[in-house]
Amino acid sequence: MKKHHDTYVYHRRVPKALAHLYKGTHITFSLNTSCIKVARLKRDRYNGQLSIQMQSALSPERETFKKHLQVAEEYAEGIKDVNSGLFYDDFFPRTPIAHAAYRQVAYGETNHPYTYTIKEALSSLLARKTSLSDDTKQKINSSLKRFLTFMGVNDIGLQDIDKKSVVAYVEHLGDEYAHGTIAAHLSRLKSIWTHAFQVGEIFIKQSPFEDRDLSPYKSGSSQRKQLFSTEQLRKVLLHVPAHSDHPFRFNPITDFGLIRSPISELSDQK
Repeated sequence: MKKHHDTYVYHRRVPKALAHLYKGTHITFSLNTSCIKVARLKRDRYNGQLSIQMQSALSPERETFKKHLQVAEEYAEGIKDVNSGLFYDDFFPRTPIAHAAYRQVAYGETNHPYTYTIKEALSSLLARKTSLSDDTKQKINSSLKRFLTFMGVNDIGLQDIDKKSVVAYVEHLGDEYAHGTIAAHLSRLKSIWTHAFQVGEIFIKQSPFEDRDLSPYKSGSSQRKQLFSTEQLRKVLLHVPAHSDHPFRFNPITDFGLIRSPISELSDQK
């Protein structure tokens, strides 16, 4: 945030995960205020919007692939027909992504790195199953965010998730959480996979998130952490004393706990 004459200006580098959505390398616009408190509120609100965008953004390659896929679905049959007078170069650039989109439609080839992703599957699930409670939606989002953080990616193709990676993830969770929490995370991730299969986006019914051996994590569970439910966390926050200098902010210890919490998304609801 900068001050230009008497007005504050928002200025930051475009996050890498969103680079394909913006022109240029920086986001710059006026906050239309000379008040530092108002400027900070507007800045924080926009940062929150960017965070939501980054959580839901597909990879640039996947976005490009989907655009080529739309063209391929419209013209692939004509291009395959030798008598149509249509040629690949009439509609597609000579790039690996465009070639993969064309061959998927024309020949059913799906062995490429631009396939249907787990974030797309989650978005589809949430859009179709409108009866899910807000709490359930939040838990599924949290489980996916945790898994992607472990994998070190912003998104991943469903067919690129293998059993070995899931086993490593289970062991990672097992260092800190109890059997029930681990099983709940895997169950939510499995529900995303199952939905993708049910709507015909993938063709393997059994997901790598099922049939995992969790028996080693049943013993000594009292020494591991169990997540608070949304309602439990709200009750805790209702009884936490506020900062002495600001009646709407929580105790510093609670703030730190929310940042460390796997369900820290709830801190936005304070």
